[in-house]
Amino acid sequence: MSHNLSEKPLLFAASHPLAQLALLLCVSTLLLTGCPPVEGCIPGESPATELGKGAIEYLDLDQGERSLDLVFGSQGGFHVDLALQGTGLDVGQDDTGRNAREDIEVTLEGRMGGTVIGRSVPFATFRCNNSANALQAWGLRLIMDEPPSVLNGQMIDISASLTDGSGDMVSAHADGVTIIGDF
Repeated sequence: MSHNLSEKPLLFAASHPLAQLALLLCVSTLLLTGCPPVEGCIPGESPATELGKGAIEYLDLDQGERSLDLVFGSQGGFHVDLALQGTGLDVGQDDTGRNAREDIEVTLEGRMGGTVIGRSVPFATFRCNNSANALQAWGLRLIMDEPPSVLNGQMIDISASLTDGSGDMVSAHADGVTIIGDF
């Protein structure tokens, strides 16, 4: 018995097992690959980065108070959680173009009155944030060399620099950031 779908309602075509399988494959493909990357997530000729804050997401450093919370680390030291947001960076995107295939080494430095009070070199995994039109990395710890009694309430200058996969060096700076850490 052959079916002429033109004689059946559209609902019948959608309830056919092959039609359901095709629909399932299309939806699965869209969910697995996500949306295509936006312009800011694609390597470009003028890469740039901004310094932000955040342990689990990128937050603009200038939202609200220009301050960072001092965190007591699991190994007994103190750090602040920084984040980076960049455009045009070559971070070796995976096949979907949304996530970095490789980690990028970042140099973080904190200064108070011109004296280095913290320096660390974490690896950053950048992810594409379509709504921000940028790549973002967070949870970058700037480890401090001074105790909270010296840092609490003080203003520091922070710099971050990295070299992307194309060999372009980019940097970001934030001056006059207040450290909050009354332990």
